[in-house]
Amino acid sequence: MPEELRVLDLGNPSWEDFDPKDRKVGPIEYPDGLTGQVDWLRGYAEGLFPTERGEIGLSVCHMEGDPTEAFEDKTNDETEIMVLFEGTAEARFPDGRTLPIVAPQVVMAPRGLTYSWEYTSKYRGVYIIIW
Repeated sequence: MPEELRVLDLGNPSWEDFDPKDRKVGPIEYPDGLTGQVDWLRGYAEGLFPTERGEIGLSVCHMEGDPTEAFEDKTNDETEIMVLFEGTAEARFPDGRTLPIVAPQVVMAPRGLTYSWEYTSKYRGVYIIIW
């Protein structure tokens, strides 16, 4: 039996503190320096969702936060899609390239990508994590 329709209200003023170690984002532990406020629409608690060709894990959140230090050279175990509504960030790659991100932009960081990430200003966005 399918679940009820779930809605992430982007105008909802009800936020909780984001804790990168609370496992709500999925199986990945994010750096302690990633803090802010968050409103979750997530499937992690239910486990993996069946698909036609296997299963996926999924978490979605509406988040806002402050500038961070760089999260150095992480290799994604999941795919992240970041819809940045407000703010700026920078991606750095092992070959020395940098990529500035200026909202509004959508960023996809696929599984297996190695890069550093830094929020260079206050930001707000919706994040989709697929594993």
